[in-house]
Amino acid sequence: MHLLEVEALTKRFGGLIAVNAVNFRVDSGQIKAIIGPNGAGKTTVFNLLTGIETPTTGTIKFESKEINRKKPHQIAALGISRTFQNTRLFPNMTAVENVMLGRHTRTRTEMLAAMLGMPAVRREDEETTERAEYLLRFVGLDKKANVLGDDLPQGERRLLEIARALATEPKLILLDEPAAGLNNSETAKLAEMIYKIRDLGMTILLVEHDMGLVMEVSDDVVVLNYGKKIAEGPPLLIREDEQVVQAYLGQEIANA
Repeated sequence: MHLLEVEALTKRFGGLIAVNAVNFRVDSGQIKAIIGPNGAGKTTVFNLLTGIETPTTGTIKFESKEINRKKPHQIAALGISRTFQNTRLFPNMTAVENVMLGRHTRTRTEMLAAMLGMPAVRREDEETTERAEYLLRFVGLDKKANVLGDDLPQGERRLLEIARALATEPKLILLDEPAAGLNNSETAKLAEMIYKIRDLGMTILLVEHDMGLVMEVSDDVVVLNYGKKIAEGPPLLIREDEQVVQAYLGQEIANA
Protein backbone atom coordinates (compact mmCIF):
# COMPACT_ATOMS: atom_id res chain seq x y z
CA MET A 1 0.00 0.00 0.00
CA HIS A 2 1.25 3.49 -0.88
CA LEU A 3 1.27 5.48 2.35
CA LEU A 4 2.68 8.60 0.70
CA GLU A 5 2.35 9.60 -2.97
CA VAL A 6 4.20 12.55 -4.45
CA GLU A 7 3.27 13.54 -8.00
CA ALA A 8 4.98 16.25 -10.10
CA LEU A 9 5.92 18.13 -6.91
CA THR A 10 7.34 21.55 -7.73
CA LYS A 11 8.40 24.47 -5.56
CA ARG A 12 9.55 27.82 -6.95
CA PHE A 13 11.10 30.61 -4.92
CA GLY A 14 10.94 33.51 -7.35
CA GLY A 15 13.06 32.47 -10.32
CA LEU A 16 14.62 29.53 -8.46
CA ILE A 17 13.09 26.09 -8.91
CA ALA A 18 14.06 24.28 -5.71
CA VAL A 19 12.02 21.15 -6.45
CA ASN A 20 11.21 20.32 -10.06
CA ALA A 21 8.39 17.89 -10.93
CA VAL A 22 9.49 15.22 -8.45
CA ASN A 23 7.61 11.91 -8.25
CA PHE A 24 8.00 9.11 -5.72
CA ARG A 25 5.99 6.85 -3.44
CA VAL A 26 6.60 5.49 0.03
CA ASP A 27 4.98 2.20 1.00
CA SER A 28 3.81 1.31 4.49
CA GLY A 29 6.62 -0.24 6.53
CA GLN A 30 9.31 0.96 4.15
CA ILE A 31 12.57 2.73 4.96
CA LYS A 32 13.16 5.09 2.07
CA ALA A 33 16.03 7.55 1.67
CA ILE A 34 16.36 10.78 -0.28
CA ILE A 35 19.94 11.68 -1.16
CA GLY A 36 21.70 14.30 -3.24
CA PRO A 37 24.26 17.10 -3.02
CA ASN A 38 23.72 20.24 -0.96
CA GLY A 39 21.08 22.38 -2.63
CA ALA A 40 19.44 19.41 -4.37
CA GLY A 41 16.06 20.17 -2.78
CA LYS A 42 15.94 17.43 -0.13
CA THR A 43 14.97 19.54 2.87
CA THR A 44 12.57 21.56 0.71
CA VAL A 45 10.78 18.30 -0.07
CA PHE A 46 10.49 17.63 3.68
CA ASN A 47 9.17 21.16 4.21
CA LEU A 48 6.54 20.59 1.53
CA LEU A 49 5.50 17.24 2.98
CA THR A 50 5.03 18.74 6.45
CA GLY A 51 3.24 21.95 5.46
CA ILE A 52 6.08 24.35 6.26
CA GLU A 53 6.11 25.26 2.57
CA THR A 54 3.23 25.07 0.08
CA PRO A 55 3.82 23.43 -3.32
CA THR A 56 3.76 25.67 -6.36
CA THR A 57 2.33 22.78 -8.36
CA GLY A 58 1.98 19.04 -7.93
CA THR A 59 0.20 16.76 -5.50
CA ILE A 60 1.02 15.21 -2.13
CA LYS A 61 -1.26 12.42 -0.94
CA PHE A 62 -1.09 10.74 2.45
CA GLU A 63 -3.23 7.63 2.85
CA SER A 64 -4.80 8.56 -0.51
CA LYS A 65 -5.91 11.99 0.75
CA GLU A 66 -4.46 15.20 -0.67
CA ILE A 67 -2.61 17.26 1.95
CA ASN A 68 -1.15 20.03 -0.24
CA ARG A 69 -2.81 22.94 1.53
CA LYS A 70 -2.91 21.66 5.08
CA LYS A 71 -1.13 23.40 7.95
CA PRO A 72 1.77 21.75 9.79
CA HIS A 73 -0.33 20.94 12.88
CA GLN A 74 -3.02 19.37 10.69
CA ILE A 75 -0.45 17.20 8.92
CA ALA A 76 1.06 16.17 12.26
CA ALA A 77 -2.40 15.17 13.49
CA LEU A 78 -2.85 12.99 10.40
CA GLY A 79 0.28 11.04 11.30
CA ILE A 80 3.37 12.68 9.77
CA SER A 81 6.17 13.80 12.08
CA ARG A 82 9.73 14.97 11.48
CA THR A 83 13.10 15.90 12.89
CA PHE A 84 15.23 18.77 11.62
CA GLN A 85 18.73 19.03 10.17
CA ASN A 86 19.51 21.58 12.89
CA THR A 87 17.92 20.25 16.06
CA ARG A 88 15.02 22.37 17.32
CA LEU A 89 14.66 21.49 20.97
CA PHE A 90 13.40 23.76 23.71
CA PRO A 91 16.74 24.47 25.40
CA ASN A 92 15.34 25.47 28.80
CA MET A 93 13.05 22.44 29.08
CA THR A 94 14.21 19.06 30.33
CA ALA A 95 14.46 16.05 28.06
CA VAL A 96 11.23 14.56 29.39
CA GLU A 97 9.43 17.91 29.03
CA ASN A 98 10.57 18.17 25.40
CA VAL A 99 9.10 14.75 24.67
CA MET A 100 5.90 15.50 26.56
CA LEU A 101 5.42 18.57 24.39
CA GLY A 102 5.41 16.31 21.35
CA ARG A 103 2.27 14.63 22.68
CA HIS A 104 0.08 17.69 22.23
CA THR A 105 -1.36 16.43 18.92
CA ARG A 106 -2.65 13.31 20.71
CA THR A 107 -4.11 14.89 23.86
CA ARG A 108 -7.83 15.58 24.19
CA THR A 109 -7.94 17.95 27.17
CA GLU A 110 -9.94 21.15 26.74
CA MET A 111 -8.72 24.37 28.33
CA LEU A 112 -11.56 24.67 30.86
CA ALA A 113 -11.08 21.08 32.06
CA ALA A 114 -7.36 21.71 32.45
CA MET A 115 -7.97 24.90 34.44
CA LEU A 116 -10.35 23.04 36.78
CA GLY A 117 -7.92 20.17 37.28
CA MET A 118 -10.53 17.52 36.48
CA PRO A 119 -9.68 13.80 37.00
CA ALA A 120 -9.60 13.12 33.25
CA VAL A 121 -6.95 15.81 32.90
CA ARG A 122 -4.81 14.29 35.64
CA ARG A 123 -5.07 10.85 34.01
CA GLU A 124 -4.06 12.27 30.66
CA ASP A 125 -1.11 14.08 32.25
CA GLU A 126 0.01 10.80 33.84
CA GLU A 127 -0.32 8.97 30.52
CA THR A 128 1.69 11.69 28.78
CA THR A 129 4.46 11.48 31.37
CA GLU A 130 4.56 7.68 31.19
CA ARG A 131 4.72 7.74 27.40
CA ALA A 132 7.51 10.33 27.43
CA GLU A 133 9.51 8.26 29.91
CA TYR A 134 9.02 5.14 27.75
CA LEU A 135 10.25 6.96 24.64
CA LEU A 136 13.32 8.23 26.50
CA ARG A 137 14.10 4.61 27.42
CA PHE A 138 13.47 3.61 23.82
CA VAL A 139 16.14 6.00 22.52
CA GLY A 140 18.49 5.34 25.44
CA LEU A 141 18.09 8.67 27.23
CA ASP A 142 16.16 7.54 30.30
CA LYS A 143 19.03 8.62 32.56
CA LYS A 144 18.93 12.10 31.03
CA ALA A 145 15.23 12.73 31.62
CA ASN A 146 15.81 15.76 33.84
CA VAL A 147 18.71 17.26 31.89
CA LEU A 148 17.96 20.46 29.98
CA GLY A 149 17.87 20.04 26.22
CA ASP A 150 20.57 22.69 25.85
CA ASP A 151 22.93 20.70 28.11
CA LEU A 152 22.89 17.52 26.03
CA PRO A 153 25.70 16.70 23.55
CA GLN A 154 24.83 16.74 19.85
CA GLY A 155 24.31 12.99 19.51
CA GLU A 156 21.87 12.90 22.42
CA ARG A 157 20.08 16.01 21.17
CA ARG A 158 19.35 14.15 17.93
CA LEU A 159 18.06 11.14 19.84
CA LEU A 160 15.86 13.43 21.94
CA GLU A 161 14.41 15.02 18.82
CA ILE A 162 13.60 11.55 17.48
CA ALA A 163 11.86 10.72 20.78
CA ARG A 164 9.83 13.92 20.53
CA ALA A 165 8.83 13.09 16.95
CA LEU A 166 7.79 9.60 18.04
CA ALA A 167 5.63 11.12 20.78
CA THR A 168 3.16 12.27 18.13
CA GLU A 169 2.52 8.59 17.29
CA PRO A 170 3.29 9.07 13.60
CA LYS A 171 2.53 6.65 10.82
CA LEU A 172 5.32 8.27 8.81
CA ILE A 173 8.41 9.82 10.38
CA LEU A 174 10.76 12.06 8.39
CA LEU A 175 14.37 12.07 9.60
CA ASP A 176 16.38 15.02 8.25
CA GLU A 177 20.11 14.17 8.37
CA PRO A 178 19.93 12.35 11.72
CA ALA A 179 23.58 11.22 11.48
CA ALA A 180 24.99 14.74 11.03
CA GLY A 181 27.71 15.34 13.63
CA LEU A 182 27.65 11.77 14.94
CA ASN A 183 30.73 9.57 15.30
CA ASN A 184 30.89 6.00 13.96
CA SER A 185 29.64 4.45 17.20
CA GLU A 186 26.71 6.85 17.44
CA THR A 187 25.83 6.25 13.78
CA ALA A 188 25.78 2.48 14.35
CA LYS A 189 23.38 3.00 17.25
CA LEU A 190 21.26 5.26 15.03
CA ALA A 191 20.98 2.47 12.45
CA GLU A 192 19.69 0.15 15.15
CA MET A 193 17.26 2.85 16.24
CA ILE A 194 15.88 3.20 12.71
CA TYR A 195 15.18 -0.53 12.56
CA LYS A 196 13.53 -0.38 15.99
CA ILE A 197 11.27 2.45 14.83
CA ARG A 198 10.16 0.41 11.85
CA ASP A 199 9.54 -2.56 14.16
CA LEU A 200 7.07 -0.35 16.03
CA GLY A 201 5.01 -0.24 12.82
CA MET A 202 6.14 3.13 11.49
CA THR A 203 7.31 4.07 8.01
CA ILE A 204 10.51 6.09 7.62
CA LEU A 205 11.60 8.66 5.05
CA LEU A 206 15.24 9.61 5.53
CA VAL A 207 17.36 12.47 4.19
CA GLU A 208 21.00 11.67 4.81
CA HIS A 209 24.55 12.36 3.55
CA ASP A 210 26.12 9.39 5.33
CA MET A 211 26.14 6.86 2.49
CA GLY A 212 27.16 4.00 4.75
CA LEU A 213 24.00 4.52 6.80
CA VAL A 214 21.84 4.96 3.70
CA MET A 215 23.13 1.79 2.07
CA GLU A 216 22.69 -0.19 5.27
CA VAL A 217 19.16 0.73 6.32
CA SER A 218 17.29 1.76 3.16
CA ASP A 219 14.91 -0.40 1.20
CA ASP A 220 14.79 2.16 -1.59
CA VAL A 221 16.61 5.39 -2.49
CA VAL A 222 15.54 8.53 -4.36
CA VAL A 223 18.34 10.71 -5.77
CA LEU A 224 17.83 14.44 -6.36
CA ASN A 225 20.09 16.83 -8.22
CA TYR A 226 19.27 20.50 -8.83
CA GLY A 227 15.72 19.83 -7.69
CA LYS A 228 15.10 16.97 -10.13
CA LYS A 229 14.86 13.25 -9.48
CA ILE A 230 17.65 11.57 -11.43
CA ALA A 231 17.33 8.03 -10.07
CA GLU A 232 15.28 5.80 -7.81
CA GLY A 233 15.71 2.20 -6.76
CA PRO A 234 17.26 -0.27 -4.32
CA PRO A 235 20.60 0.79 -2.76
CA LEU A 236 22.66 -1.71 -4.79
CA LEU A 237 21.34 -0.32 -8.07
CA ILE A 238 21.84 3.28 -6.94
CA ARG A 239 25.42 2.43 -5.99
CA GLU A 240 26.13 1.42 -9.59
CA ASP A 241 24.13 4.12 -11.41
CA GLU A 242 26.61 6.13 -13.49
CA GLN A 243 24.45 9.26 -13.53
CA VAL A 244 24.21 9.20 -9.75
CA VAL A 245 27.93 8.66 -9.32
CA GLN A 246 28.78 11.52 -11.68
CA ALA A 247 26.25 13.89 -10.14
CA TYR A 248 26.95 13.29 -6.50
CA LEU A 249 28.38 10.15 -5.04
CA GLY A 250 31.67 9.58 -6.84
CA GLN A 251 34.15 7.50 -4.93
CA GLU A 252 32.17 7.85 -1.71
CA ILE A 253 29.51 5.37 -2.74
CA ALA A 254 32.06 2.84 -3.93
CA ASN A 255 33.40 2.72 -0.38
CA ALA A 256 30.02 2.76 1.37
